Amino acid sequence: MLLERAEREPPTAELLAGVTLYAVPAPDPDGAFAVGTAAERTCRLDRNFPAGWQPSDAIECPQGPYPCSEPETRDLARLVAQRTNIGALAVLVRASPTTESAPPAVEPALARIAARTQLDAALLAQARDAALAQPGSLAAFARARAGACVLALDPWSGSTAVADGVRAGFQALPLAIEALLRELPRLEGTRVRAERLRERLWLVEVELRVAGGLPTASAEERAKAPASVWLDAEGARVSRIGLRRDGQPVGNLDVPRGKTWRIGHLQGNESVRLYLAVEGDEGGVLRLVFRSLRGGRLEFDVALGR
Repeated sequence: MLLERAEREPPTAELLAGVTLYAVPAPDPDGAFAVGTAAERTCRLDRNFPAGWQPSDAIECPQGPYPCSEPETRDLARLVAQRTNIGALAVLVRASPTTESAPPAVEPALARIAARTQLDAALLAQARDAALAQPGSLAAFARARAGACVLALDPWSGSTAVADGVRAGFQALPLAIEALLRELPRLEGTRVRAERLRERLWLVEVELRVAGGLPTASAEERAKAPASVWLDAEGARVSRIGLRRDGQPVGNLDVPRGKTWRIGHLQGNESVRLYLAVEGDEGGVLRLVFRSLRGGRLEFDVALGR
């Protein structure tokens, strides 16, 4: 349904053209579609990933003799581990009723997804927390290994549509996936001004922003790496860069290696101003290349003078 919408709706087609979507239909059909004792198998794949995995005598679930003991699990784990562009994961689950007294935390991105799909934000948060808490689950592994935002959907719940016999939960899946894709970070930027300070010295001001509600790095990734957005400047020499966030003074950036500047981490929907001291001839062109594993690549030119 999502691809069909892209054929007739330009905004959906534009969205899909700017993201990479990996679809894995029913990697564990026995666990997903079987009912009752028929669902039991030697190993539940969603308990076999190397994230919180527990041995057989720790929990009452067939989770396998060791993490990634099943070929399907190894392939999925390799998919997550070998790609640096996985920013979100949507998993299908059979949600269980919860007895929690305190409501779960609902982040703004999850609230927006719920609003776009007319789903209950609290139930989405409960399903996500349950998926992350499962020992050896794919959701827990994707969060731990890739810092992915997890969206857990239960399409089996709800009423059955009368017209075609498809449950309402399955009909809502394309909308939920599209809403999740729109939350992914995407770098956007524009030139604000290029002002001559003196002979061959220019002040270039640029606005850099994140389109999408998710940050360029998760909280866990921020603790491990100093930056998730980088800048390469070509065509002219950049001697200094200052960065100003909303409500904060300008701070100088550093160059960790070569000519690559470390921008840092950006929040979802955040805009920052960059002030570049550029040495170059009038009529020259400064090319700015911003890179982010999650936010993609952004390039544009700034003309100096004429």
